Amino acid sequence: MDDKIKGLPAKAQLQRRALRLVLTCAIVLIINHLVTPGLNWSLWVVGGLVIAFLYDLIDFFIIHRNTKE
Repeated sequence: MDDKIKGLPAKAQLQRRALRLVLTCAIVLIINHLVTPGLNWSLWVVGGLVIAFLYDLIDFFIIHRNTKE
């Protein structure tokens, strides 16, 4: 399965990561609300995931700009 994912175009890989990020953040926020509604630890987790996605987005633009079509 990893070979198929790595074989996808960069844009498709970025879209896949974005979808996984949204689903992961939603699950973490729901678990936080159900388990510890008074604490907002999930915001730190979501923030870290968003920062990691921003790094992927920067990589995509750098690769896309430097790739000759």
